[in-house]
Amino acid sequence: MIKYFPKELKNLVGIKANSLQNIIYHENFRRGAMILSGGYAQQNVYSIMASKLYDIKQEGFCFWAHRYIKSSQGLENVSHFFECEGDKYLFMTYTYDKTYAGQDRLSIMEGESINHYYTRMWNTVKNDSEIFYVKEYKFYKNGNYNKYPDGMFPEIILNGDGNESGVAYLISEFSYLTESIELKDLCGFFKQYTQKDGLSPNCNFCNRPNHRLIELKEMPNLLLPDKIEETGGITYVIAKLKYPYIVQLKG
Repeated sequence: MIKYFPKELKNLVGIKANSLQNIIYHENFRRGAMILSGGYAQQNVYSIMASKLYDIKQEGFCFWAHRYIKSSQGLENVSHFFECEGDKYLFMTYTYDKTYAGQDRLSIMEGESINHYYTRMWNTVKNDSEIFYVKEYKFYKNGNYNKYPDGMFPEIILNGDGNESGVAYLISEFSYLTESIELKDLCGFFKQYTQKDGLSPNCNFCNRPNHRLIELKEMPNLLLPDKIEETGGITYVIAKLKYPYIVQLKG
């Protein structure tokens, strides 16, 4: 059963419609990852997406923090996996699970402008000692951390992640699919790998918090139908990754 992202994401400036055919046939795509996405750290998914699109407009990229990689070795393994030619994409499936969403008190308010939301968020995190947010980041090969950009929304991490355990994908653009593709069918286009155990025969990332690295199978045209039914809803969000693709975070 497909779980739909909120349709209001279509109204956000900077996100565009896409299709699986375009990604497979016309984009220089070979490897990427699949993750579950939803509300996180007291923000709903609409607010998260709005803030990320703002960051891309300001800085040319955004951070997408997640809980799926817990060790330096895992970070290194993912980085090595992306060391190949071609664009890298993050396929996001939606979850209704509220475990990591919390009280939704940090979401954008009705009628609030994105600029006001940006200012309010920075004022909030700087004055609330219980909110953990990113202050520095680095590529795993670099010894020194870089200062988190002031022009971006604060990147909030759940308190239990620890000061140096967070990681984030770097994203340069977002698009969405409206095609009716069941998750098991989408899995069929890719070889799947875990950051620890290598090639995985099963499509078992569907329960949070799971994460799979993916590689497009050879001759995907044999798997892709000529036409896929449209749903009108947002079935998947697609994010194009920006080099170095994934970084370590520090609060």
